[in-house]
Amino acid sequence: MRIYDGRNNLVSYRNGWNNIITQIYFFLIIKTIKRMFLTILDDKRVMDKLINSPYLYSEELDEMLDTINSIIDEVSIEDEDYQDASLKDMYCYTIFRQKKLSCFKII
Repeated sequence: MRIYDGRNNLVSYRNGWNNIITQIYFFLIIKTIKRMFLTILDDKRVMDKLINSPYLYSEELDEMLDTINSIIDEVSIEDEDYQDASLKDMYCYTIFRQKKLSCFKII
């Protein structure tokens, strides 16, 4: 994930990050991997690639944020030591928020 840039080579152009985040949430039963994913979101390099990836529009961003919140809920229920109760408690929140605001400025 640290080297992925969000490109998705499918016929329909979509942001690949949304696909990865959805896969982590729906298909991984192992909570450790979900927690590692949340830790990776605190890496500035990963966030730069995610936020600057192609085809990341407001709707896609909303879907990703909803899924990330669901992952946080799941991890925090199962792991009492997990500190972040919501996306707003994470470092990446301000970056996502700025991206969302910039999506509105373009319109």
